[in-house]
Amino acid sequence: MKTQRVKSKKTGETGWRFRYVHPVSGQKIRKVFWYVLRADADEAFGEHMKNLRRRKDGLPDHTGWHVTYTALIARFLREAPISSPRRREILKRYLELNPLKLTCASDFLTKGKLTGDCRGLLEKRTEPWVVKVVQQPLKQVTAWAAGDDVLPFDPLSAWKKLKRTNEAPERRAFLPTEIAAILKAAFEYDNLLKRKPYTALVFKALLLAGNRPTVVLNAKVGDLLKDRIRLPKARGCKRNGTCTLPPEFMAELREYLAARENPDAGEPLFSSWTDTHMDTRNLSHLFTRCMCLAFTRLAWPADAELTQGVDAVNVAHRLLTGAHMGNDGRKPTDPEKIAERVKTYGATEAVALKIKQRVEALMQGCDMYALRKTHISWARRLVNPDSVRVQVGHAGRDTEERHYLDLVDARESSQAVWNVLAGKASLNRESKVLRIAAGAEGMTQEPEMPIRGQTEAKNRTGCSKAAVKNDAKSLPDIGSPGWIRTINPVINSHMLYR
Repeated sequence: MKTQRVKSKKTGETGWRFRYVHPVSGQKIRKVFWYVLRADADEAFGEHMKNLRRRKDGLPDHTGWHVTYTALIARFLREAPISSPRRREILKRYLELNPLKLTCASDFLTKGKLTGDCRGLLEKRTEPWVVKVVQQPLKQVTAWAAGDDVLPFDPLSAWKKLKRTNEAPERRAFLPTEIAAILKAAFEYDNLLKRKPYTALVFKALLLAGNRPTVVLNAKVGDLLKDRIRLPKARGCKRNGTCTLPPEFMAELREYLAARENPDAGEPLFSSWTDTHMDTRNLSHLFTRCMCLAFTRLAWPADAELTQGVDAVNVAHRLLTGAHMGNDGRKPTDPEKIAERVKTYGATEAVALKIKQRVEALMQGCDMYALRKTHISWARRLVNPDSVRVQVGHAGRDTEERHYLDLVDARESSQAVWNVLAGKASLNRESKVLRIAAGAEGMTQEPEMPIRGQTEAKNRTGCSKAAVKNDAKSLPDIGSPGWIRTINPVINSHMLYR
């Protein structure tokens, strides 16, 4: 191996050129290390040869730290064993955002700087967003890179996620009147946007199924059975229930599929308005918009003079987005039209201010995922809680619920929710057992049962010593055929074991 001092004609940098034989291919190669001092170049060359020998022996080397961030992410999305194509698309969207401005794999070594940059994102984002979109995908990338020997070790294995500074809002269950108003608002938005009126059907399916919206929306047409939707097996702690549907709704669902010209078994069961897979985020935003319109109508003021000429859709849009709904076409130039538009905006603003506090209170803790809690809350007031547990996929708490409830009919749960939705049943029934919280799995407040020993001791308080002595004499003697250790007053207390 020979070393020669060289100088770049483009940049003027000084370096040292080494010639060596590649340990794997056997080719003679020249490589330049751009260092001024010979000692630094020799150290870099030695590290380079060490990595080549480790590669020859099938060991991980340190060349992965020089891989660019773009190339690493492209290889991760191409080779990593990701659970589903949809999850791969989500990870691609998150990783290509690159809000931390990473350039190469060596940036993962500075966990302190990465944490500081994540905290800097909190000026415009929240902790859950940073954890979900930034930290979790990066930790998944480095774990895969270390497992496939792209990197010598996982630099982010001990990287701690940001903690929430505020508690997560607790979801509440909807009332039947609120659900009816939301479904009506969904029909109204479909008509307003001139699209197929299928939004309310999807919302009803999520309510009647009682399972997580994502897994229900990922179902295929072939997963629709006679009386239920077949969901995939549990993945980790995410369990899926039986997901039965009442016969009345199954008829609506069959009509919906017939209107789609009987799609193939591999197509989505619930498709978007463009006949593609229904995105959970977009549907969640649409549900929030329908919910805001429904609560706007429920809180609509009774003052006819105040609400004259005001559209509830415009008021709901103003409350949800903080801006007035736009208009088609260019801005008006006619003074009369300008004055009319200003008057309409003023009337909309007045109604919005009137009901803003009421609508915000109704929307507190409500989103599309609250439909699952609504199913549990309604069904537990009317049917056996075990049916609800099997329907929604809650894990058994004890041995009995895990192994000895094979004959529980989950259809009772979905049928009860349908009866409430159709007005055939009421939630105002008196219950002998007080539920601690709607949706709590089996948490009930039962009357306290006294312990047998405490009761007998309390009943015997004040009895004479002679009575106790005579009662003790009635016990069999030690060693007699009827004697057992637990009833001997000499060894254990008679009053506790009798």
